[in-house]
Amino acid sequence: MAAASGFTMARPAIAGTARAKRAPLADTGTPGPHALWTIASEDLAGGRPRGIVQRSLDEGATWQTVSIDDKVSFRAIASSGAEVWAGGSGGALFRSTDGGSHWQRISFPLTITITAITIGADGKVYITAGQVWMTPDGGNGWVTD
Repeated sequence: MAAASGFTMARPAIAGTARAKRAPLADTGTPGPHALWTIASEDLAGGRPRGIVQRSLDEGATWQTVSIDDKVSFRAIASSGAEVWAGGSGGALFRSTDGGSHWQRISFPLTITITAITIGADGKVYITAGQVWMTPDGGNGWVTD
């Protein structure tokens, strides 16, 4: 199923929703920590699929595409409160600290596809890209096991 920017769909195309703790939506209408996140599939020219980031602010009834970087095929997403991490092809890694309104590209030491992201209860972020990497400081430094 193709999705264009701003398109709202009834369900995500790919399973893997990251559920954050629920909180009421702020009066400003800004996405809060209650958002659900998923990676959906979008068909590019020639029928080649690419992973796109989608967010639901209504418990999954509808989904909105979140524009981060059109050159990246996203494969992984995780959230904890207003902090959201998204990663994909070419080692592309992005972080939002405001519920997905603004994104910062994070320097990651590999250029292979990021396939999983986990945010630990201690705030450490774990990235899987061929091996598991961990950052204790929001992406400034990385170590591997």
